[in-house]
Amino acid sequence: MGPTGAGKSTFINAISGGSLAIGNGLSSCTQHLDNSEFLAEDGVIVQLIDTPGFDDSTRSDVEILEEIALSLQAMYDTGLDIHGIIYMHRISDQRMSGSARRDLSTFVNICGPAAMKRTAIVTNMWGLVTPDIGEDREIELKEDPLFFKTILDSGATLYRNDNPPDSGKQIISQICSEEPVRLAIQVELSDENRSLLETTAGKELDRELTQQRAEHEAELAKLQQEYIQAQQKLDTESEDELKAEIALTQDRMEKIRISAIRLQEQKQIRSTLRMDLARRRSILAPAELPASLSHHQLHQKQILSPGQRPFGERSQWAQHGRELPTPNFNTETSYRVSALIRNIVLGTAHVFRYMTSAKPK
Repeated sequence: MGPTGAGKSTFINAISGGSLAIGNGLSSCTQHLDNSEFLAEDGVIVQLIDTPGFDDSTRSDVEILEEIALSLQAMYDTGLDIHGIIYMHRISDQRMSGSARRDLSTFVNICGPAAMKRTAIVTNMWGLVTPDIGEDREIELKEDPLFFKTILDSGATLYRNDNPPDSGKQIISQICSEEPVRLAIQVELSDENRSLLETTAGKELDRELTQQRAEHEAELAKLQQEYIQAQQKLDTESEDELKAEIALTQDRMEKIRISAIRLQEQKQIRSTLRMDLARRRSILAPAELPASLSHHQLHQKQILSPGQRPFGERSQWAQHGRELPTPNFNTETSYRVSALIRNIVLGTAHVFRYMTSAKPK
């Protein structure tokens, strides 16, 4: 993970010999989660998963969080375990912008404090700076609480990707472990049955949207006042400039409004799923249903077919049946949208049941 343009896809391609799309212009290139694999020296096949960065040129942060969160949830629910986390940062950046700090904060909220011990903070693009400048920036990144200090204090490790692909392979070999790591947002969505808005990452993003909306409203009021003054002075040049700025600010406010609605819709979908969970609990016999089962586990308990692995907390299912093998990553071609499709189907089923029950005989 990491900001847009941090070199995530290039890092993966250098190690795996893959051909993930790489952006060379101003627009973002990685739009969805993608993967490439390589054979490690110990004979283990390592799957590297590329994620879109926040502060995207074409999509809102809410859309990207939704994409990453639902994909991680689907991976967790289908038994595709994560064994290491990499966050990439350009050492060539003269400063860490506000958007980069927000990206880092969202990353921490997605992973959770417990996952930091399995996290590598990788500084990239060392060839674009002199050794002295790079080392000075590295020290600042390590020691400033606004940057990586807090994460490093929580157990993350700082690495340099200064000799790709060898340095990248060495980093992966050091952070990968046979013991899988559960990310906070996976637990919140699947085990705790929260909506995206109710997750730690979702709450923080909603707070930022509220703050941005207030800032834009104040900016819009100021611009409109200046526009009125320009009209009174018959300053047509300033009028045109202010009119363009007002339109741009209104466009930003509209995007924030749409993002906030999108988060709320996720909460409504989850509420519908909870109602369905309660209905299913009332139908199944108590002896057959552990009280702690999530919606996904309950849904899968009714439709599980041979060869499939149950959703959610697999340890609970081991108590009620044999443990099924983990599916191969390459066979899970639709994992990115499986959770979203499941939500849509279940939500449609509720609407259909309501319509048919209300239809006069």
